[in-house]
Amino acid sequence: MRAFDSTNIPVIVNAVEQVLGVGHPIARTVQAAAADPDLVREAWNAIESLPVEQRRAIAGILASTMMPGL
Repeated sequence: MRAFDSTNIPVIVNAVEQVLGVGHPIARTVQAAAADPDLVREAWNAIESLPVEQRRAIAGILASTMMPGL
């Protein structure tokens, strides 16, 4: 598992919700990981289990949000 910085959870939740919809179970799992570090692996695995197109869409949103100007 790569680094999962808990300070980025709101941005990750936002990206997941943009792709999968507000309140999607994966978005809720990521949000819960902010309060319970034991859920980080589950949240990461849930994102990695998505189809490639959805993972790329989330990655694109994160890239433009977290690294503007790239």
